[in-house]
Parts: sequence; structure tokens; C-alpha cells
Amino acid sequence: MERKDAWTDQDDSVLAEAVLKHIREGSTQLTAFQDASERLGRTSGACGFRWNKDVRKGYEEDLKQAKLTRKDAKNSIPKRQKTNGKALVDAPSSITAETPIEAVRVIAKQLTDVFNGMQDEIERLRNENVVLKKRLEDKPEREDLNSFLGILDRARSLGFLDAQDKSLA
Repeated sequence: MERKDAWTDQDDSVLAEAVLKHIREGSTQLTAFQDASERLGRTSGACGFRWNKDVRKGYEEDLKQAKLTRKDAKNSIPKRQKTNGKALVDAPSSITAETPIEAVRVIAKQLTDVFNGMQDEIERLRNENVVLKKRLEDKPEREDLNSFLGILDRARSLGFLDAQDKSLA
């Protein structure tokens, strides 16, 4: 008699497909197990156990290929120069310029674009700073006015002001 919750070949195939896909895309096996667990209606721990105990052995070549695909994809992403944790420009892996002067022009153009972008960002931040300062200046005046109106309402409710004095409020 076979268990109701036994793993089928189709379950193993879904699990392997999920793991290989995640490896190719640079994700972790844990994420793959979670993905497979949602598809199969099992826990991610059960998927991980099944993968490591039985399924992995049948997919060694596919696993190697997925890792190579991930490595190739990772290497094809252009490296970025960083300054203070922020990327400035794409580092030219190989400048295909005819002369060194053309290469310098390409790099100068990239740096000019970055510089202009940073100047735009500085201007935007300056404008935002002005708006925030204005709000900060207006806030106490609004609070004072609201406090004064609240005092008038309280005085009116206590009977200190009569109908003629309502023109104050």
C-alpha cells in the first residue's frame, strides 16, 4: 500500500524545475524550496529534504549547467564604478574607440552626463528644502491661530463672551 502523500515523479520534476530555475537566475535554493512548496502544497523543509536526499542526484548535469548559466549572466553585467556607495558611471570594460582621444571623449561625455544629473538633483533638493522651511515657518503661526480660536470658543461656552463679542471670532 502506497502513502497518500508520497512524492510522485511529477512532484520531483516540479521541484527540480524550480530549483534549477532559481539557480540560473541567481536566487537561492531556499527560495526555490519555498517556491516549489507553494506549487506542491508541501513545506519548504520537505522540498529541501527531498531535493537533497533523492532528486539532486538525477539532475547533477542540469545543476552544473544552471550554475554555469548563472555565472555567465553574472559576468555579462557591466561593472559599475562606485563612489561613496553610489554608482557613477558604467565602467567601460573595453572601449571600442579608434584612438585614445575618442576613448577620452566617451568617458568625458559619461562624466558630463553624471555631473548634469547630480546638478539637477542638487537643484531639486534645494527647492524641496525651501518648501520644507516654509512649512516649518508657517506651522507655529497656524498653531497659534488655532489655540487662540480654541480659547475664544471655550470663553464663549463658559459665558464670558456674549453674542455681541462673536464678531471677534
